[in-house]
Amino acid sequence: MDKHSLIGTYQLVSWENRAASGQTTHPLGPDAQGLINYSQDGYMFVQIMASHRRPHAVNELFAGDIDEIKRSAITHLSYCGRFELQGNEVIHHVQICSFPNWVNTEQRRAFKFNDGQLHLTAFGIQSGGETVDAHLVWRRVAAQ
Repeated sequence: MDKHSLIGTYQLVSWENRAASGQTTHPLGPDAQGLINYSQDGYMFVQIMASHRRPHAVNELFAGDIDEIKRSAITHLSYCGRFELQGNEVIHHVQICSFPNWVNTEQRRAFKFNDGQLHLTAFGIQSGGETVDAHLVWRRVAAQ
């Protein structure tokens, strides 16, 4: 598959983390919202957040008490950078990320299209104190 088949914007359908024990969790809830975009210029972005996030008490962008800031941080994931395809993997070369540990890393995702939806799988992600496989399903909302 070539890069052009991936180009477009997709809306999150589901995100499940599956542990070796068989336990399935939804890290941002079963109704998480998100968008991922792969552009023709070779860049990508992804934004995922929990639904029904509570607003901060003060309507100021970089303000809030420590609990509000913590709650905002753990209910949102975003990153962007260049991407490339290698076989059945898309490699995200992370340049900017809400999780600092991923900056300047490669995030590899197995990908396939099934019933018109994009399936991305990240193997061996640390979540909740254990290693899980993250399975994300995306529905195309716009081609570029």
